[in-house]
Amino acid sequence: MGAPLAGAVAIILILLGNGVCAIAVGARKLSIFLAGRAIYSLGGGAVFLVGEVILLKWFKGRQLPVAFGCISTMGGLMAFSGPATVSAVLINNENITVPFWLATGLSAFGLLCFGVYGIIHRSHYAQDIELVDPLAHGSDTESEFESARSFSSKQYIDEHSVDDCEGKKLPAFDLFSTADSAMGISPPSITRSAERVGAIARVKAKCKHLFIRLAALPETYWYVLLCISVQGTLFIPLHEIIPEMMENEWGYTRAQASQLFVYLHIIPIVMHISLGVLINRIGHRISLFFVGSVLVFLASIFITYVRRVPILVSLIMMNLSGSMVPAAIFSLTNLVIDNGEIAGAALGLIRSAEFASVTLMEMLDGLLQDADHNKYDTVLIGLVIFAGLLLLVGI
Repeated sequence: MGAPLAGAVAIILILLGNGVCAIAVGARKLSIFLAGRAIYSLGGGAVFLVGEVILLKWFKGRQLPVAFGCISTMGGLMAFSGPATVSAVLINNENITVPFWLATGLSAFGLLCFGVYGIIHRSHYAQDIELVDPLAHGSDTESEFESARSFSSKQYIDEHSVDDCEGKKLPAFDLFSTADSAMGISPPSITRSAERVGAIARVKAKCKHLFIRLAALPETYWYVLLCISVQGTLFIPLHEIIPEMMENEWGYTRAQASQLFVYLHIIPIVMHISLGVLINRIGHRISLFFVGSVLVFLASIFITYVRRVPILVSLIMMNLSGSMVPAAIFSLTNLVIDNGEIAGAALGLIRSAEFASVTLMEMLDGLLQDADHNKYDTVLIGLVIFAGLLLLVGI
C-alpha cells in the first residue's frame, strides 16, 4: 500500500472508531461501543507502525534518534495532557459523550495533517522512490513474477490440451471451436482461469521473496526484536500491581499513588528528546541500552527483595530505563534493517512480537495473582526474571 495510503487508512479507522464509540455512549449500547473499540484498535495498532516506517525512511544515521526523541516527547505530552483534558471537560460538562466527540474531531484534524504529508511525499519523494525502487524498472523480482505468470498460463494450456489426428497438441478449446460455432455455442475461454493461476503464482512468489529477505536480515535484528519484546513486558507489573502495593505495603493513599504516577510520566517526556540529542552527538547506543538494562534489573531487585529502598527510587529507575532502552533500540533499526524495501514488514514483525509478549504477560500476571491468592511475590519474581533476560541480551 505504501506509507501514505496505509497511514490514511489507519487514521480513518481511528476516526470511525471514535465516532462509533461516541454514538454508542450516547445511545447506551455496549455492543455498539465494543464494535467501535474494535474498529479503533485496528487503526491504532497500525498508525504507530506507519509512523516508524516513515521515520526510518526519512532519517538516517544519527538523525534518527533525534527524530524519534521528538516524536516520543510529543506522544508523551499528549499522554500526559489527555487525562487532564478529559477530566476538565467532564467537570464542566456532565455529558460523557463530549470527550469521544472531541477525540473524533482530533482524529479528523490528524487525517487532514496526514493529507499534507501525503502531498509532500508525492511531490518531493516520488522521483527518488522511483529511482531507488527496483520494482519500478523491471527488476529481477518483477521478471521472476512475470515468468511465473507466463509459466502458469502455459502449464494450464498444456494440461488442458489433446492430440489431433496428426499427433499435434491442440488446446481443448480449439478442438471444439468449429463444432461449437456451428451449434451457436461460444467457445470456453481459459483466459480468466489462466490469469487466476498466474495471480496466485505471483502472490506466492512475492511472499516467498519477502520471507527470504526477512530471513536474510542480520543477526542483530533478531536481538532487537527480542529486546523490544522483553522490554514491553516489564511495565505490565509496573502499571497493574505496583499501585496496589504502594497502598497496601508502603502506606500510600490511592490519590497519592495516582498523583505520583502522573508526575513520573514527566521523566520520559524530558528524557526522550534529551537522549535523542545525546545519541546524535556522541553515539554509544549500546552503552545506553546496557545502562538502561542495569537500571531496570536493579529496580526489580529492589521492589522484590530490598523493600528498604524507597519505592520512589525504584520507580524513577524504571522510568529512566523505559526511556533509555527504547531510544537506544529504535536508533539501531536503520542499522539492523539494511533493506529499505522490507522496512514495513521488518518493523511490523517487531511490533507483532511486542504486542504478543505484552498480551501473554498480562495473562500470566493474572494467573499468577490468582494462584498466589492476590499477592505479588510470584509476579515480582517474574519481573526479576524478565529484567535479567533483558540484561543478558544487552550483555
